[in-house]
Amino acid sequence: MVENPNTKKQSKLNALGSSGKVQMAPLAYMPHLRSHKIAHLNIEAQGWAETAVSVEVRLQVHDPSGAAGVNIDLIRLAAIALRSGRGGYPAEAASLLKSPPGTAI
Repeated sequence: MVENPNTKKQSKLNALGSSGKVQMAPLAYMPHLRSHKIAHLNIEAQGWAETAVSVEVRLQVHDPSGAAGVNIDLIRLAAIALRSGRGGYPAEAASLLKSPPGTAI
């Protein structure tokens, strides 16, 4: 996805849903981070009596280890589908993917 950042951005927006209230800063590959990813989240809302509430979070993950669990789950779902005689894309996998089949990238 490094070659086509628009596809990467759309994939991430697909994972967040279609509320239209999500803004995303530019994405870019940063060689010095290698396989680490960092996300800064700023969530703004209104609390009781329309009081402004803001939460800021910094998330850092080592990407290969973060993807390992998802890949294992996808393999398990594929094995279950195969054993039950189903072929193709298992619908149960949709929640594990940013852009499941059928979503516009």
